[in-house]
Amino acid sequence: MLRSLSICQKAQKRLFCISSAQSVEGNNRKLKDATLKLESHFLCGHRELDLVSKAFRKSFYSSRTRSNKSYCFTLNRASPAFSVNIIREIQCGSQLGNGSSHNDKPVHNHRSCWNCGRNTSPVLELFFCDCGVVQKPAIELTYFDIMLLEPSFDIDIKKLSDVFKETQKKLHPDKFSAKSETERKLAQEQSSLLNKAYGVLLKPLSRALYLLELQGIPIEDDTKLTDSEFLMEIMEINEKISSIASESDLNSVEADNSSQIENCLVQLSHSFSLKDYSKAKVMTIRLRYYTTIQERLFELRRSRLG
Repeated sequence: MLRSLSICQKAQKRLFCISSAQSVEGNNRKLKDATLKLESHFLCGHRELDLVSKAFRKSFYSSRTRSNKSYCFTLNRASPAFSVNIIREIQCGSQLGNGSSHNDKPVHNHRSCWNCGRNTSPVLELFFCDCGVVQKPAIELTYFDIMLLEPSFDIDIKKLSDVFKETQKKLHPDKFSAKSETERKLAQEQSSLLNKAYGVLLKPLSRALYLLELQGIPIEDDTKLTDSEFLMEIMEINEKISSIASESDLNSVEADNSSQIENCLVQLSHSFSLKDYSKAKVMTIRLRYYTTIQERLFELRRSRLG
């Protein structure tokens, strides 16, 4: 432990000196190199890595390049496990600074740790307090907040998966087998919330539905389009599926449907970027039709192979 503290102090001193440099571009490069070198000493990800992470955060906050997020994401790509908490801390500052992000709702209400009573950091301690215990799920946050993503249709799937995997590791039931019943229950609730956030944001259709819901435009399961031409097209596709007699027929219908899905995704990306939610709603409903067809084709192919 003393060795860890000594290394941590050296790390903090080194990073603090680097973060005080005059050159913004040089700062980022040196911070990246120094941090990754420090990380190489702690590949097992135990207490020592935690100490270095805290040292890095303290130094980064004193840096003149605090607002430069590109460095954070470079670090995240290099090592998700090392950077998830750091990025939570930095995003905490930027999100709270915005004051509002989703329909002018606050990003997060300050909460007290149920174990030690201390006010917890809104983002860094979203899952765990610094005292070591798992926290109550922050159900007031959006799934984008939980997964460290901006509310957008176009998201970084790799980053989504990295945050999910690294956080889920910490919530694994094996880590709570000797904990109190309260902690085991909270860990299960947190894990369930994380799974739901990941599942919704992973797939384009559920992500689009969720984005519209955040804007107060929910689409119910029985919501249908009144576009008769489009509905006729869907009817014709279903008739084609019913009359499929060969592998080539199946391949042809799949290719056409995949093309329609891709077109929907392009249109949705454009609509959400322009905040054209009326068009986004229409394209989301269309995507749901084509996704249903895709699932039907998948079942048909599976039954033929089976």
